[in-house]
Amino acid sequence: MSTLKQLILLRISSGGNISIPCCYQCAGLLIKTLTQSINLESGKGGKNMEDRLGRKITYLRVSVTERCNLRCLYCRPESDSGAGDGDCGNSNGGLGAAALDNESFLRIIAAAAALGVKKIRLTGGEPLVYPDLAALVAGIRAIAGIEEITLTTNGLLLAEQAGQLKAAGLDRVNISMDSLEVTRFAELTRGGDLKKVLQGMAAAMAAGLSPIKLNVVLVKGVNDCEISDFATLTMGLPIQVRFLELMPFGIGAEMGRSAVVSADEVIARLPDLIPVEINKAQNAGPARVFRLPGARGTIGFISPVSSCFCPSCNRLRLTSNGLLQPCLFSAEGIDIGTAARSGVSSEELSAIIRRAVLAKPEDWRKVAREIPDRCGRCALGRPERQMSQVGG
Repeated sequence: MSTLKQLILLRISSGGNISIPCCYQCAGLLIKTLTQSINLESGKGGKNMEDRLGRKITYLRVSVTERCNLRCLYCRPESDSGAGDGDCGNSNGGLGAAALDNESFLRIIAAAAALGVKKIRLTGGEPLVYPDLAALVAGIRAIAGIEEITLTTNGLLLAEQAGQLKAAGLDRVNISMDSLEVTRFAELTRGGDLKKVLQGMAAAMAAGLSPIKLNVVLVKGVNDCEISDFATLTMGLPIQVRFLELMPFGIGAEMGRSAVVSADEVIARLPDLIPVEINKAQNAGPARVFRLPGARGTIGFISPVSSCFCPSCNRLRLTSNGLLQPCLFSAEGIDIGTAARSGVSSEELSAIIRRAVLAKPEDWRKVAREIPDRCGRCALGRPERQMSQVGG
């Protein structure tokens, strides 16, 4: 069968939701990827939320909006119209679909929970600019099978919403905080107010949204001089400071591998760290956890670049406009939003979720920039979207 005919048939079978590659080289890669994904629906893989590699998918990251009140250097372009004060409407990254409403979000989450998803993380953009967030949290809390609801935020609006979100059923928060120095923080976030973020963290602690985790994305030559200062926070506070390697995604990819500060580099700068035993049955996350002697808190490392954790990946991502992403680097999302809006049965939603589970790749590096068999001229095999469009 010709390459063109295969592409046409695959485009029809996928509901038309695939990009047109720029050349035969990329077309061949797309055919290989989509054929594998579609064939997986024939029965390979385990039941419910187990993928073809035996990984159990119990975690759904839900991006409720692409909008954000910051423009962090590694997350979105300075000119991104999706950023703003939260009143600028819903940006969907040019993917052609309107943002989901709470009813659609809840239908998808309920179908995922029925299959075995136990943890929901709400992300963005910035989820606190989403106007119906507390109602969404309350709706998720009412879904049978959901054991934990968490949220990742930049913290600017957290002081105002922490109590309401806790009352609605939110369990805890992760706060993105890439500097403890006021001027550097404002530069990294293009205008963020560190004082407001610290007030938000205090409010979250007071509301019981704990244990709080601080997400610190390290960029070489920019904020890696603050590693010791962040680590010292754990001496007096019962929090987890998590050092994240810069992902080669969107702007992060343009910054290059030289901007990455590896976990091993950080550990070398903190020679007193003591490994903490983690109960993997209770915590299937990718973090390696340590503690300083006498500290109340802990220090975690998320190392997707230097120490790939794909073999234990347990998550799917849902974008704000209704695409399921089997992997952060998946070139094509699987449209579940259209089905959720149209009122199809829970069984039909479950089938779409299963398709996403079975399409999970073995390793993100095989679908990212490092793919050897793509020409590099089109979006295939590389993330042209920004982190804010997928939810991190």
